[in-house]
Amino acid sequence: EDAYFALVAQVKGVKFSWIDSFMYEQSPFSCNDFMHQRCRWFAGLWLIVLSRRIPFINRAVLFFFMATWAATPLIWLAMTLCMCVASDVPFWFRGAIGLISGMSTWGYVLGFFFTFRPSDGFMRLLVLFGLQLALQPLYAAMELSGVILGIFKPPTQGFHIVQKEGSNVMKTLQASGEPSASRSNSLARLNGTELV
Repeated sequence: EDAYFALVAQVKGVKFSWIDSFMYEQSPFSCNDFMHQRCRWFAGLWLIVLSRRIPFINRAVLFFFMATWAATPLIWLAMTLCMCVASDVPFWFRGAIGLISGMSTWGYVLGFFFTFRPSDGFMRLLVLFGLQLALQPLYAAMELSGVILGIFKPPTQGFHIVQKEGSNVMKTLQASGEPSASRSNSLARLNGTELV
């Protein structure tokens, strides 16, 4: 919903600015939660790419990223076949593999440098970055699982909710009278303008 809101707001002329702040996000705790999170993101972002409510020019960059993400299963299959069967691989194929795997790696590296800073300790930064690169194949496999799940079994009713804080989250929501997390409709308003 945040990507949809941002693109609709952009179309309506809302100006955005960078807020110089820092916040840690709590990531999913299990591979299953990670896979379902990526499935939900994959399916939701494709809905935005295919939406006719937003001009294509505003969706073009997202379309490019989503096309490379959607091609991940084909690239994994092709790379596996190339490792098992000796063959001459055409230049265009090597370029496609490089582009798609590079986009995935770029996203993780960018996220890393937005999360960790040299001021937190240079040795810590080096160790964590080394782990980030070493674990990239594991992250790619989990991404692949989420994409495959998103292609063959996209979430159509509600979504997998990752409980990150334990039972205190539900107790807090129940005590505050907030409705459940799987709302069917949401309406965003900005300066009196409906962003639907």
